[in-house]
Amino acid sequence: MKIQSIRKATALRAPAPAWLLTLLLAPTTLLAETITIGKGSGIIWEGLPFSATLQHTGNNGGASESAPLAGIVDSSASSIIASSALMNIGGFRAFPILRNGQPTGVGLVPRTQVNGTFPLVGTSSPTPFSGSIGLPTTSGSYINGYGFQLGLGEPSARAWALTPCVISGICSNFYRSGEPISVTLTGSWVMVADGTQQAASSIALPPMWAVSHASSSSSRINQQILSGGLDLRISTIECTVSAPAIINFGQVGKNLIAHSELSRKSMQAGVNCNQEADGAISVDVNLQFRATSGLYEGNPAWLGVNQGTSGSTPAAAYITGEVSGASGPGTCGAGTGLKFDLSRTRIGHLSNTELLKTFAPQFIWRLCSGGSQLTTGEVNASAEMMVTFN
Repeated sequence: MKIQSIRKATALRAPAPAWLLTLLLAPTTLLAETITIGKGSGIIWEGLPFSATLQHTGNNGGASESAPLAGIVDSSASSIIASSALMNIGGFRAFPILRNGQPTGVGLVPRTQVNGTFPLVGTSSPTPFSGSIGLPTTSGSYINGYGFQLGLGEPSARAWALTPCVISGICSNFYRSGEPISVTLTGSWVMVADGTQQAASSIALPPMWAVSHASSSSSRINQQILSGGLDLRISTIECTVSAPAIINFGQVGKNLIAHSELSRKSMQAGVNCNQEADGAISVDVNLQFRATSGLYEGNPAWLGVNQGTSGSTPAAAYITGEVSGASGPGTCGAGTGLKFDLSRTRIGHLSNTELLKTFAPQFIWRLCSGGSQLTTGEVNASAEMMVTFN
C-alpha cells in the first residue's frame, strides 16, 4: 500500500464564555509498506505512531554522554547517532534518506515525548524525568535531591539522545546500583524535504530503535520503533489545502449534562491536487488528524479542550468532527466521528489519468460538554489535519 499526504494544523480558543477552533495546513504522507511523498519542502509527511517502554537496572553507578538514559538510533547494535550524521533538511535536523549512497533531499525526524524514572544517588525514591527527542526539541529535565531542576541535555557529539551527564564524558557515582530504571518513548515519525527531491521509487528507509543505558559500562536495552522493509516513493503529486484557520463557536451557554452539545459549526475545505503526466499514479485521498491538545478521556474521536487561549490545563469539554459522506456521525458522546489519532478517512480518488483534481470535504464540528466540571471562559484546542494518499 502507498500513502502520501498534505498537512494542516488546528487550534481552538475563545473569549469568556466563547469557544473557537483553529486549523493549519502543510504537505505530508503516510504508509503501510511504501510511503509516497510529492513535491514541497519542510514537513511533508507524518505518521507511524510508536511507543516503547524500556526497563532495566542501574549498574556500576556511572552515567555517560555516550551511553545516555534515552535515545533513538538507526541500528540495534551501533552507538548513539553522531550529531554529524544529521543534516539540515528543510529547516530541520534530520537523518538523511539516501538513494545509491546519495542524498535525496528527504530526511526523517522523530516527534517523541520521553518520560520515566531513574535511581539518582543521594535520593531514596525514584527520580522522575521528562523531555522530548527530535521535535519540537531534544531536551528534558529532572529534579535532584536538593529540589533543583536540572537539564537532561543532548550530548554535543551525539544526536537524538538525553543524558543527565555531559561533564567530561563520564559522571561516576550517578545511579544507585541495583535500582530500577524505566524509560518510555511515545511519538510518530516526521518526514522533511528541502524541495530538491526528484521522482524515484523503492528507496529503503532505515529501521530505528529506542534505546536506554543503565550505566556507562553496561550494555543497553532497545526496542524497534520503525520497522525495516519500508520503502519511500517520491512522486510528482503536489497538493494545496485551504480551510478556515479559526473556527469560532461563539458564546455558548453552560450545560453540565455530560456529552450535551454546546455548539456546532460547519466548514468546507478545499484540497487541490496536481501531478505530472510522466510518472502519474493512482491514489486514494484521505484525511488524517493528530490531536496536539490531547484526547479527552483517551477517546480518539474526542479532541481535548484546554483552559485559556494558550493554556495546557484540561477543561471538561471536547470537540468532535465528521465529514459528510466520509466519516461516521460526530455526535457528542459517540466515538464514530473523525479520529484524532492519525486514522484515515477516505474523501475520494485521484487516478493516473487525472492531472488536476479538487476535493471539497464538508465538515461538521461540535463542541461538547464534559459534565459537571465544565469550565467557563477562554479555551484552546488544537489538532493537525493531513491529506494523505494511499
